[in-house]
Amino acid sequence: MDWLSLFFLSWLGAWGAWAFQDPHIVVHDDSFVPDAVLRVTEQEISIGCTKRKSAVANGTVPGPALRFKSGSVVWVRVYNDMPDHNLTMHWHGLTMAVAPWADGSPRASQFEIGALFYFDYEINLIDIGPGTYFYHSHVDFQALTVFGPLIIEQKPGIPPPYDYDDEKIVMFSDLYEKIDEDIKKQLTQKPFKWTGETGALLINGHGFANYTHTNKDESCSVPVFDMEAGKTYRFRWIGATALSFASVGIEEHNLTLIEADGDWLKAIEVPFIQIASGQRYSTLVKGLSCDQIRALDRTQFYMQAETRDRPTSFTSYAILDYGTSCDFNATKHIDNLEPPPTPPIHLPPTVQGWLDYDLQNLTPEPDFPTAEEVTRTVYVNIFQLTTDFKTKDEHVTWLQNGVPWVEESVRIPYLVALYLNGSEFLPNYDVAIANGGVDPNAKAWPFKIGEVIEFIFENTGSTQGGADVHPIHIHGKHCFYIGSGKGEYNRTENELKLAAAGHTPVVRDSSMLYRYSSKEKTGVKHSWMGWRHRVTQAGVFMMHCHILQHMLMGMQQVLVYGDSTDLLKYPLPLVEGYLQFGGPVYGTKGHPPAIVHFFDAEDDQPDGQVVVTPQGDPIEPEGDPYKSGNYRMAS
Repeated sequence: MDWLSLFFLSWLGAWGAWAFQDPHIVVHDDSFVPDAVLRVTEQEISIGCTKRKSAVANGTVPGPALRFKSGSVVWVRVYNDMPDHNLTMHWHGLTMAVAPWADGSPRASQFEIGALFYFDYEINLIDIGPGTYFYHSHVDFQALTVFGPLIIEQKPGIPPPYDYDDEKIVMFSDLYEKIDEDIKKQLTQKPFKWTGETGALLINGHGFANYTHTNKDESCSVPVFDMEAGKTYRFRWIGATALSFASVGIEEHNLTLIEADGDWLKAIEVPFIQIASGQRYSTLVKGLSCDQIRALDRTQFYMQAETRDRPTSFTSYAILDYGTSCDFNATKHIDNLEPPPTPPIHLPPTVQGWLDYDLQNLTPEPDFPTAEEVTRTVYVNIFQLTTDFKTKDEHVTWLQNGVPWVEESVRIPYLVALYLNGSEFLPNYDVAIANGGVDPNAKAWPFKIGEVIEFIFENTGSTQGGADVHPIHIHGKHCFYIGSGKGEYNRTENELKLAAAGHTPVVRDSSMLYRYSSKEKTGVKHSWMGWRHRVTQAGVFMMHCHILQHMLMGMQQVLVYGDSTDLLKYPLPLVEGYLQFGGPVYGTKGHPPAIVHFFDAEDDQPDGQVVVTPQGDPIEPEGDPYKSGNYRMAS
């Protein structure tokens, strides 16, 4: 009898999961039907006029758009069909809505999905409003190609606050010719080798790479968005780039900004948007009238996107096509099989602090912490350390208060380790306070429930005298964005700016730490960005720069919210399937997973075989399950 069968016999008891509102185990057998399925494979794909061996979701880049209703509880099954690589899937912007081990942050909250395993992610949208999100792998450099839109729609019968006739999704991504493994190796081993600039800024997987063109398939083109005259469209903009920070505009069309990072905004007219990796926006685009189209003698108009704050700039395009909606044949026609000979739009250079103090939520969050309520200011000093420069041993690392973090920094995820060893794996709060917020031994940042934290990210001149831009993303609860600026943070001056704005700051999960030049003296504080945040929910979360290269080079932080009493709230027998790599919660062919249902809705009767589990105090495990032989991670 195998270990999974023993597990079933140990806990198998009763049917009727609808009766259980406490967390309980359900075996996801053939009767279980997930709300969506993603299958990640590794294959040679054609993208941006070139071929590349890539990990992809459901065979495409981007992967399929997932659409769920606000107010629901949904399950997404993610298959790792790759024979040689691990995988996780992160639900970008929805962290507080997922089960404790379902965030998709490897070695922080969960083990990776091993090669040829699958995992069922539970996403609780009961209290999540409608908005624009996306999903992506969080392992190595896979997010370059494993990503897709995640749209949370209005609850049935509740109209959106803004009227529009239809919507379009615009997803930006980068392209590199080298395969993921080579990119990671060159960034992390000695000697260090930079990836170089993006070979293409792709729009919905379409574009023209700087690399030698090896194919002429559909992706080797300018994407086309069909429009009808006089209609209003919601454009959902998603920054899924590895590196690129982009400025975007549309010929002859203005944009009305109505959403940022999943939250409605008070409408604000803008001629262009700036979007970094991890950020999302929605804008209303009013379609031209037939009279306007005839006057312009055009039915097609360019969308133009340009990268910013890099040594070289890349420009990409899409086309808004009104077709025959006005029963009018224009004399000018755009060929979507090649980019225009010259850029049709003039986009400004980077606007540092773009709309920092102008954006406000349509319904302001009621609990904005004032400066007087802040119990601790955590300065996150970001510094690029280069050792053995221009030698065979050159190595480049991104440090936060002197500490880097990568997936290999720990053997097992923090949340798993806490359950197996209790407080032994908790970062020491007093040590962290003495070291600017981080315990350098645990490589984690502890916080107490009830604290009011002000995060100030400091962009510091590197070893080689440079300064970069960093889109910072938090996996936990969205934060109040209190602005950014040049030089050092001055709370008094910034409070005056917040007061002059006259409204509650907007909440974000991804904000830009700008630079004001590409050079800065080593160790000098070049610029800052700030968030305020109430620590209200225990858990292990990630906070990191969303540039993939910077993440692989150490620019990640593990946030541990709460002490052992707060964190270890589930009895060990209930959750032990999550505490080993390839454990019972991970399915394989012929072995369905036994998953804890944390968030079953009251009127939702889950499919699958229900397992009754005892409720009680956590117990200590016997022995080390990671010496059992089941612990094997793909290289």
